[in-house]
Amino acid sequence: MGNILISGSSGFIGSNLLPKLCIQSSQIFAITTSNNSSKLFKHEKIKWIFSENMNVPENVLKSCDTLIHLASSGVNPDEKNDLIDIFNANVNNSYRLILNCLNNGFKRIIYIGSCFEYGQMANIKKDKLSVYDALMPKDQYSATKAALTALLYPLSNYFNSEIRIIRAFNIYGPHESENRLYPTLMKSISSKTIISITKGEQKKYFTPVEVLVDSIINLLKQKPKENYFLLENLGGGKLLSVIEFARLIFKKNNLKFEDYVKCDKKSRKGEPSIITPELNQKFISLLKK
Repeated sequence: MGNILISGSSGFIGSNLLPKLCIQSSQIFAITTSNNSSKLFKHEKIKWIFSENMNVPENVLKSCDTLIHLASSGVNPDEKNDLIDIFNANVNNSYRLILNCLNNGFKRIIYIGSCFEYGQMANIKKDKLSVYDALMPKDQYSATKAALTALLYPLSNYFNSEIRIIRAFNIYGPHESENRLYPTLMKSISSKTIISITKGEQKKYFTPVEVLVDSIINLLKQKPKENYFLLENLGGGKLLSVIEFARLIFKKNNLKFEDYVKCDKKSRKGEPSIITPELNQKFISLLKK
């Protein structure tokens, strides 16, 4: 495993991936927009690059052969984000970074997409979502994630590299944003305080972040394929409603769900009743002959 460049390194997935990656790789160059060095994971194999626009020094680009692109903006719908800023981060800056990597001879690009790229299709289909389904994003975050996905399709025609897009479904775990469901449940458990969640009728594959992290690690152990493109959905665990998931978390921590959780919060407008990946499909695989 050669030198690796990672964007979004101090985010949710990145902070879970870096410790495991340090065991496997030679050198890691970690891009972050955070200027709080005390919160960054320290290891002798990691060199941190602070960049608001994902600009990477030429010498770093020439020394790496793999990009893991995790960085994104606007993922939290409860925060007010400038639409132009989201577009610049998720499309302009991301595409420029990927092109710079490929132009410098990178052998593998791994881009972590989102199940929310499907958007309204989840409501229309009301079944498991396939990579063959149309993308109908309903907000700027998911629209820009889908836009980058579309821009990456033809790159395998121009570069002798492997390009993989992994659409992650309902990832949860340590270091997740504190206003998300799992951290909210864990905060209630640790402080033994009452919280409010939605009525919890939505059904999802709640996927531990370790599933995604291990999938990335396993990919990196394989030799990159030439002129190769792959798009796949990634989910894990068991199909559960929000309430069933919350009950399970409380049960694992030996507390009664009913004592601490009120299901009186309104769901977001347009929230799909079910959003799950089709896991047993043949993924799209385009190889040049």
